[in-house]
Amino acid sequence: ERLALYSKTLFLLSFGFYLFLLAGMTLIAGASFFDVVLGPVAMGHLCASSTMLVLWLTASRSSTSSLTLGAFDAFSIIAAGSCLAVMTWNDEGQVLQSLMAITVTVITRAILVPSQPRRTMLLSAMAFIPTIIVCIARHHPTNLLPGFTAGYQKLHMTLNTVLWSVLGTTLATVTSRVTYGLRRQVAEVTELGQYVLEEKIGSGGMGEVWRAHHRLLIRPAAMKLIRQEALVSTSSD
Repeated sequence: ERLALYSKTLFLLSFGFYLFLLAGMTLIAGASFFDVVLGPVAMGHLCASSTMLVLWLTASRSSTSSLTLGAFDAFSIIAAGSCLAVMTWNDEGQVLQSLMAITVTVITRAILVPSQPRRTMLLSAMAFIPTIIVCIARHHPTNLLPGFTAGYQKLHMTLNTVLWSVLGTTLATVTSRVTYGLRRQVAEVTELGQYVLEEKIGSGGMGEVWRAHHRLLIRPAAMKLIRQEALVSTSSD
């Protein structure tokens, strides 16, 4: 459910943004529709959106195993990062756009998907690496910082790309650590021995009744929780 929500959110936002930019460049700027659609920027954007669509459809199937979901989770974020790197292939100005899109992707995943911090850090870093590689291999800016040498401008752009990638990875990892830890704490609070509390179904003067299930027997149960004040009152009587 978390993977489906994460991928659905990113797909709808990304694809909507793609349609908005496509309409703006063709209807307002007057660019050729086929030139825009077949260009690296549009193709990379569309491919990144498509990876989220595939993950959404896969995670929405109740029969999909946890192992398969984990594999698709890793594949989709790495593939999306690679597709966004394609956007920068012929345009160094798209490097910042790619970094921003990847940062939104990894942080959204860290917020919505329960994941160990180490896994989040690894997947986030792998999502940024393709953009770093394209930046180093393809782009040699000469007008980025007028008055400075081409070598300095190349170094500046490379370091800027690497540092933003490190920042995005760090933020995603810290976010994942906090949210993962909170989920673990909530899970511990809702466990009573071998029973896991699911939903409160009633309350009264003595306490509350919760729907629960046994972790080992995997069967439903009803748990009555007695308030401490009621126990003290009863023992006093």
